[in-house]
Amino acid sequence: MFNLKTVAVIALASTALFMGSQRAEAIIIFNFDTVYTGFTPDGPPAWATLTIVDFAADEVKMTLSANWDGSLYPAQFIRDLYLNISPFLNATLVSGSVSGPAVISGVSSSLDGINGGAGTSYDHRVDFQVAGGPGRLTGGETVSWRVTAPGLTEAHFLATEPGQGLEAGMHIQGITGGLSGHVTTPEPASLFGIASGLIALARARRNRK
Repeated sequence: MFNLKTVAVIALASTALFMGSQRAEAIIIFNFDTVYTGFTPDGPPAWATLTIVDFAADEVKMTLSANWDGSLYPAQFIRDLYLNISPFLNATLVSGSVSGPAVISGVSSSLDGINGGAGTSYDHRVDFQVAGGPGRLTGGETVSWRVTAPGLTEAHFLATEPGQGLEAGMHIQGITGGLSGHVTTPEPASLFGIASGLIALARARRNRK
């Protein structure tokens, strides 16, 4: 089930497509609002939001936002992002594509070879700066980057890992008390099909007038 916030985003995406876009683009949204191991991060869920879209042939763009209030919880930060790729491709970082205040310290891909905690085995990991100071991905900040592989599309990331059947994971550190936790998303929102349906409905209503 989609929550009201997601439905609103879908409606806006559909409206934008209906008003002038030449073709519908698929958008995958992961809202990280569920703890699967460790401690609960500070602030209300969802603690982070990731969007994945096709950028060019063999290339996708990812945008990650840390949603908590950084002035209330300045020590909390995102350390790692875990994703799945099916069929598996060795997705790598596009040089010079990182945009935003956070530093990406590494991007790696390994089929079921990335430990995301609690017995999970992901295919793709994005590492963010751990050392204190500027460069950490903290509350209120957004960073974007692109990854590439032959034939890669956003749809490759709609996959689950074999350990717990999770579609994505994230390691958040600096929780009050020096704690950390791993969070996931219960269900991603792929806007392609739903947005297309809303566009068709809007057109049908227009044609009846």
